[in-house]
Amino acid sequence: MVGYLNYRGIQMYGVQIRRRVCGPFISLRLMINLINCSIFVYFSLKTLLWLVPLCEALLHSV
Repeated sequence: MVGYLNYRGIQMYGVQIRRRVCGPFISLRLMINLINCSIFVYFSLKTLLWLVPLCEALLHSV
């Protein structure tokens, strides 16, 4: 029983250390993902805005 409790304690301690170490990394990765997402959305919107007049011009020329 004591061994089990000790094992649980070590596990909890390990989780705490991992949270402390990985916390900043996880938030950094989330930030990078958000930045990538916003860049992707920005460029796709830009492309769409560029395609709309092009399509209109093509429709008018037909």
